[in-house]
Amino acid sequence: MEESQLRDVRVSPVRSWLPRGGRDLTWSGAFAGRRITIAVIAALSVVALAVWVALMSRLDVRAIDDFGIISIVPLPALGCVGLLTAAFVLSLRLRPLSGTLLALQIVALVVMLYGAPAFFEQAPRFVTAWLHVGFSDAIARTGDLFPLRDARFDWPAFFVLSAFVSSVSGLDLLGILAWVPTAQTLLYLPPLYLIMRSATSDARLIWLGIWFFCLTNWVAQDYFSPQGFNLLLYLSIIAILLTWFRRPGRWPTPPWRWLGAALNAVPRRMRDAFIDPTSTAVQRAQTLVTEREEVGLVAAIGLLTAMSVASHQLTPFAILAAVMALMVLGRIGPRSLLLTMVVLLSGWFGFMAVTYLSGHLGGLVQGIGQANQNAAANVTDRLVGSFGHQVVVVGRLAFTAAIWLLAVVGAMRRLWQRRIDLSLAVLGVVPFGLILLQSYGGEILLRIYLFSLPAVAFFVAAAFLPDENRASWRLSVVVILASMAMAGTFILTRYGNEAYEMVTADEYQALQFVTDHADPGEPIAGVNTRVALGYAEYEQHADPNLARFFRDDDIDGLVGEMRSRAPDGGHAWLIISRSQHQYARLVYGMSEQDWSSRVDELVRRGTLVYVNPDAAVYRMDAFARR
Repeated sequence: MEESQLRDVRVSPVRSWLPRGGRDLTWSGAFAGRRITIAVIAALSVVALAVWVALMSRLDVRAIDDFGIISIVPLPALGCVGLLTAAFVLSLRLRPLSGTLLALQIVALVVMLYGAPAFFEQAPRFVTAWLHVGFSDAIARTGDLFPLRDARFDWPAFFVLSAFVSSVSGLDLLGILAWVPTAQTLLYLPPLYLIMRSATSDARLIWLGIWFFCLTNWVAQDYFSPQGFNLLLYLSIIAILLTWFRRPGRWPTPPWRWLGAALNAVPRRMRDAFIDPTSTAVQRAQTLVTEREEVGLVAAIGLLTAMSVASHQLTPFAILAAVMALMVLGRIGPRSLLLTMVVLLSGWFGFMAVTYLSGHLGGLVQGIGQANQNAAANVTDRLVGSFGHQVVVVGRLAFTAAIWLLAVVGAMRRLWQRRIDLSLAVLGVVPFGLILLQSYGGEILLRIYLFSLPAVAFFVAAAFLPDENRASWRLSVVVILASMAMAGTFILTRYGNEAYEMVTADEYQALQFVTDHADPGEPIAGVNTRVALGYAEYEQHADPNLARFFRDDDIDGLVGEMRSRAPDGGHAWLIISRSQHQYARLVYGMSEQDWSSRVDELVRRGTLVYVNPDAAVYRMDAFARR
């Protein structure tokens, strides 16, 4: 080989994304070799993570204001996210890519963003997670379910499974609560990779899509909950179907002649894009699967579906809608799976969830088809409270809209390249049909965003990398800046309510005091729902909802409700805490004067039995009548 030819093949391991003038640009003399390049990029990633942990561990939770954690995160910490992002973009420029390096960088990002509160908060956050620990603890101790206490016991599989695991292993669920979002998000990544790989063979697009998924999942449903567990089931089912049961698709042949003529008028190359063959990786996977393994995969899908049906009200409908749409368009098989899912879902609702349906059927039916009302319950009804809280809500709406808009841009750019990613487009659009069911307690838009996010993140990545031959250093900078903007917005939107979602050590001590002193059958409550009740001895203590009494300044009604729940000769316990105060101020817009006057009224009419800087406990039996 001539010397000129040798010069042409001796290229740096780090190559430009964008061919210019028909030649690959390289980093001339930047690094001596590929191993040194990878080592330096890995070192940058480790430094970013280490400095982030050091900075976040020093934060003062008392300084959090109405904007949440973003108000106390120092600029150098955000610089750490920028450093990790730059290292990730450099990793995307390696040829060939280092999957191990990219995976470790995404793990670092998840630890930094999803584990952020665990580095400086005194106790696990989010009172609903504490309540779910109480559900599992009650099942483990008694072996019983309590559907009359809470509707979630009509879908108990998650709590039964966690109770079994904690009993067998001796695991303290409360002890791991702070790290559940991090661990659960990491579990989402393997099926997410398979889903994106089913649409493209461009590894850069896959890894960038996963990166954006982690940066845009602000909904925070990955805590210790059935919905967080069910998202894993949803992703796993879709990943199996698109990897081992994917079909190349078929051009629709409708029974109506006029519609068939319209479809046949579509240009041939557009039809070819519709019948996009499976990627090389998927074809290889399908080839390697034996008949016996295929039966095992079908059984696994059935088991995952059964777990979902038995553990969550909404996710099975999202799974059913996605699978039905993919099968109608000929993207997956076998069709017997759809029948199995319908039987499992209808069977559970027809037999196991009767307790819930008998008392809530009217409300469920009333919301069907009311898209405008359901949307209003998710948008306008949340624009209340303090100025800071409203900024956070508007930020969430704007962030969601921006991500969806970027996804549309990415889909259009892929379409311009004659690539119709129909399967992922279906997964991104079908969840919007859930809004026709009900408002889901004002959270249906959150769930729609969550179910659509795997596909949306792919198309967001496609907005920056529409195909394998389009990229540049300029675009690398754009990706870094976009990621930084997403990271900052992620912290604002995900942790914007941290003033009342965190639990302090003093609040935990007050809860421990009540648990130690309350006898079985005695009710324990707070003036609103922002108190971490029920994490211990859940089945022994009622927790009446007093929020409307306190919000409406009906202290007589509040006292009467608690006294009516107290057993003969027993007590009723009321906790007033910092978190409840912040919730009333941020969400209700309650002034300091109104809060103080209502609390003072309770103090005058009751006996204070425990107090610390963040919480006070009152025993209701000592309340005097006016």
